[in-house]
Amino acid sequence: MILLLRMESDQFRALLATAVDALEHKFKVVTNGLDTLTDTHRASQAAEQLLRKRSRNFGPPPPELRRRPLARRANAQPHRPPVPSAGRKAAGAG
Repeated sequence: MILLLRMESDQFRALLATAVDALEHKFKVVTNGLDTLTDTHRASQAAEQLLRKRSRNFGPPPPELRRRPLARRANAQPHRPPVPSAGRKAAGAG
């Protein structure tokens, strides 16, 4: 803080020009080293943290943003059990 008070206005403006806003900073922190294709759990956590940060700064996200994850889950393919191997008969077959 004292360093800022000792700066001249031009120096302060130059420093301010390089600053990132809070949401961009949060994005950089939570996605640092994140591979969204292989680490889907961490990607989901990062998205939740960003939405939480956004809601603190700007109010709750629009209903459309809240519906997207629910729609994705509803449209997701159900988990299917593994297909039995060719050497074994399926239950009820034969």
